Amino acid sequence: MPHESFLIGFAQLSLIATGFLSVLFVFMAPEGGGSRVNTFHAFPVLMGSLICFVASILPLLLTAYGFEGRVLWWWASVAAFGLGTGFFAVGGWLTIQLTKAEFKELGPIHVIAAYVPGTVAMLLLAWNIFGDVRSGHYLTALVLTFLASLIGFVAFAIQKVFYW
Repeated sequence: MPHESFLIGFAQLSLIATGFLSVLFVFMAPEGGGSRVNTFHAFPVLMGSLICFVASILPLLLTAYGFEGRVLWWWASVAAFGLGTGFFAVGGWLTIQLTKAEFKELGPIHVIAAYVPGTVAMLLLAWNIFGDVRSGHYLTALVLTFLASLIGFVAFAIQKVFYW
């Protein structure tokens, strides 16, 4: 299968990030519970990296069931789009629940910087579903989803280190 090495490596990277970030967020969480802003930071970081893991494994599993070529990438895109839709729904719900002060604490630049790559990733998957199916669209969507998680983690870390 073309891109097999990339998918396996990306699955490993995503799984390591998920585990590392899970442990980090557990130890960084305040004892009395977290704020909605911290929840907003933790959710997309952890879910985005976990979705990247699952989406990296999907094409490999589909190949084991005999899918190949355009059919393989179409079904992988459908599944990843479904995961992304759930991710966006919960992330959107968390966003609209924030008060004005919480949104300011979170940082609108962080929200925009995280939502843009995620939106582009979803558009690429939709392009694979409803338009021209290409493995490059799928792989780019994986990278952009991971980038959105990485942006969320970096924003969280900067705010914690600099008390912003």
